Amino acid sequence: MSFSFLCFLKAFMSMFQILTQEAWVEVMDETMLRTQETLAPLVAVYFILYHLFVTLVRMIYNFNSRNVTYDCIIRK
Repeated sequence: MSFSFLCFLKAFMSMFQILTQEAWVEVMDETMLRTQETLAPLVAVYFILYHLFVTLVRMIYNFNSRNVTYDCIIRK
């Protein structure tokens, strides 16, 4: 897959790929290769922080949805 942030649709698909945690490292590597050498470390930090944020949101969502399910089971 071609990763690009020049077109909205491709940028959206790249960020969605990171959101789904599917080959997000390849997106980061490709983006780092296409940026200036001085900005590459910032790009890596951005992608890692974005990935951690997405992971935390998914974990919180999964935790909350399980608590609701268990709460409904207990009340019955």
